[in-house]
Amino acid sequence: MKLGPDEVRECPACHVFVRRTTIVSGNTFGMRRFTDGWVETPMLPRQPRIVKCPGCSMCFWLLRSRIVGHVDRDWCTSDAGVPPEWRAAERVCLPDEQDYYRALRNGLANGLSEERDVRIEAWWRSNDPARYPDAHADAPHAGPGEREANLRALIPLLDESESQWLIMKAEALRELSRFDEALALLDRIDEPALRAAAARIRTLCVAREASLKEL
Repeated sequence: MKLGPDEVRECPACHVFVRRTTIVSGNTFGMRRFTDGWVETPMLPRQPRIVKCPGCSMCFWLLRSRIVGHVDRDWCTSDAGVPPEWRAAERVCLPDEQDYYRALRNGLANGLSEERDVRIEAWWRSNDPARYPDAHADAPHAGPGEREANLRALIPLLDESESQWLIMKAEALRELSRFDEALALLDRIDEPALRAAAARIRTLCVAREASLKEL
């Protein structure tokens, strides 16, 4: 993996400068895939669409924030051309599950497609304790009631006419223990790239298994 220069942006809420790392290139060695659609690529980390300001703790869409400039990763070895406010900028944070719920209540999502995307991010974070149990052993997370409410709200936002959303809808239903409904949707998936994942989820439905699994 090759890292690019740090990107300096302005938080839309409090207008402080924040930094994030950019990635020039990477690879998919060590890739892991999960039934909820999350794909882990250690050598090519997924760039977040939504971030949390380290100053005011508000979540915002990264691409909607103003780019202030770029600085080389070795900028700290030299003061030349680096404004002090850039030097003091903290890195953006990744929202946790509760942050996404709070952001939805605060109106982060503009329309149903954005609500879908935020709820998917929240779903992925809600599954992280099962995905990475050691790393999240003591991490705070929302209760099962909030997680289930998020999944119930997400399900009608997933368009059954598109295979990528259809299989995600089936998985959400499975994780809510609505196995028969999930099986009915899985019967409609015929896209070759999704057949293996659909077969795995089907097996879990038949076994009445509702927990997250690795593919």
